[in-house]
Amino acid sequence: MFSLLPLTYLLQRKNCKDCLSWQMNMKVFIVDNSTVVIGRLRSLLADVKDVEIIGTAQTSIEAIENINVSHPDVVILDVQLGEGSGFKVLESLGATTHSPIVIMFTNLPTMHHYQKCKTLGANYFFDKSNEFEALRQTVQSLSEKFLYQHTFH
Repeated sequence: MFSLLPLTYLLQRKNCKDCLSWQMNMKVFIVDNSTVVIGRLRSLLADVKDVEIIGTAQTSIEAIENINVSHPDVVILDVQLGEGSGFKVLESLGATTHSPIVIMFTNLPTMHHYQKCKTLGANYFFDKSNEFEALRQTVQSLSEKFLYQHTFH
């Protein structure tokens, strides 16, 4: 015979094996044609609590395939990709049942691109040239909201 520990006891113990199954990280997928930018985003988000980078892609085809399989909570997406474009990825995300939060991160911060991304369903739009920290803060805020929504009260 065995007894179950109360859930509050398990949640209060910080490093217990039983608690690991209760931890939920916000899953992030990065799509950018530059390995340098992907590396910088990985480093930038490494210290954001409860965030897990679950994959990266450099082309629209690779992104669409991997996002459909991995079901991220957040996609960080560039407009310009090696093959295809971020617009193609945005369109495909709109046709799925699992709709992640989409953060556009581009060197093309024109009003035209902003409007097109907004129309296709992007949630956020940041300029790569000077908004890395704003993107990090947004991911951190989203992570906090995600954790709150997925915690037992």
